[in-house]
Amino acid sequence: MIMKRVFLSLVFLFPTVTSAQWSAFDAFVYTHLQTAGLTPAPAVGEVKVSVGQPRMIFRGGQSPVLVQLGNGWIVADVASRTGKVHAGRSRSAVISKDRGQTWQPWPESTRTSNDGTRIVLSDGTAIALSQRSERVTDHEYRFTGFRWYSTDHWQTVLGPDPTEIRLPDFAAGDSDGGATTGPYFFGRALESPDGSMLATMYTNFTPDRKYQPKPGKRLPWRTILVRSNDLGRTWDYYSTVACQDWIKDASVRKNWQQGFGEPALEKLPDGKMICVMRTGASAGTKTTEAYSDLAVTAVRDGKYVVSDGSVTPNLSMATSTDEGKTWTEPRPIPGARSVCPRLLLLENGVLALSFGRTYRPKQGNSLMFSTNGGTTWSQRIDIYPGLSSGYTDITPIGSNRLLYVYDVVSNDPIGSSNWEQNWVCAVDIQFRSTKAQ
Repeated sequence: MIMKRVFLSLVFLFPTVTSAQWSAFDAFVYTHLQTAGLTPAPAVGEVKVSVGQPRMIFRGGQSPVLVQLGNGWIVADVASRTGKVHAGRSRSAVISKDRGQTWQPWPESTRTSNDGTRIVLSDGTAIALSQRSERVTDHEYRFTGFRWYSTDHWQTVLGPDPTEIRLPDFAAGDSDGGATTGPYFFGRALESPDGSMLATMYTNFTPDRKYQPKPGKRLPWRTILVRSNDLGRTWDYYSTVACQDWIKDASVRKNWQQGFGEPALEKLPDGKMICVMRTGASAGTKTTEAYSDLAVTAVRDGKYVVSDGSVTPNLSMATSTDEGKTWTEPRPIPGARSVCPRLLLLENGVLALSFGRTYRPKQGNSLMFSTNGGTTWSQRIDIYPGLSSGYTDITPIGSNRLLYVYDVVSNDPIGSSNWEQNWVCAVDIQFRSTKAQ
């Protein structure tokens, strides 16, 4: 296969802020963006990539999640200290009615803001599911969460109503938020031709216990598919996408210490399904003056100072050719070391993959793409090369364009007191084929 070049054009646009709002952190971000030094990178296929003008869309938050409604409106909700709380999560929302160019507060959506699963069906019906679930009393493998529902593009929202998840097994483990009480919804769900929905969750089953490093430590996650035939009111276990038992190479299994979580699901025109998953946060190699994980990184005198940790394991990918019933053994995606993958298939056939928290000298929020359905991937394009939670999202804004959102954080881990300084930014990215017509 002939490798072509990706041509990148990048212009930074900064919001107007008062001197009272401008901080040393803002100056640090400004300097980093001005000196990002993005250069052309080899790509798979004959595609030209243009990166547009970053713009701040929200101040004082992080970890943005996008949903594009049936009328084309785009809602971005973010973790914030001033938002409404649902299922233990505080989030705020902004909306764009012009393909992400301008944004305004969206109080109606804050009723349902969460970082769980969302889907907009072909008839425009919008459904949101809370990420976390709780065990149903007296039912060992039944769990309940929250569901919201709208038929008028989120202007009138019904809920929260209970949603039930039925699994064949469950093992309580641990997560960043403490002990797990049930499976976690994550990522976008898919609508099937028969009207049912498939959604990804990450959880633990009893066999995962044998991979626990020692008592009290995290159980490696497994990613599963669940299916609903009633617009998300109930969900039943459908298949396992990836788990530690399926990894034949013990050294790979050991490196993917978090198992398979934070899944992203997409379906190609030929029916093949692709699932990309997070496998870890840090392999534990000590570094200095380099960006690692938010919990161990600070910005001091304009430099990254890391107390421990550095290399994140690669994202992993599995595929299915039978509507998600069975899956291939997951394999690493070269060059994609990060958390929170997001997948998006554009109308022109380009498959985009966004992610964040890669490592110096190419740390920050990034993008890769494939023109052959995930068989091979381009080199990484770093959209923002600085400190971030690593949680990005993407949505289409044309047949060959996507909107990419990410955060820029001051230096503190989740739960810090400096959220008011954080930026949530958006940037347009265009993909064009250079093949002769």
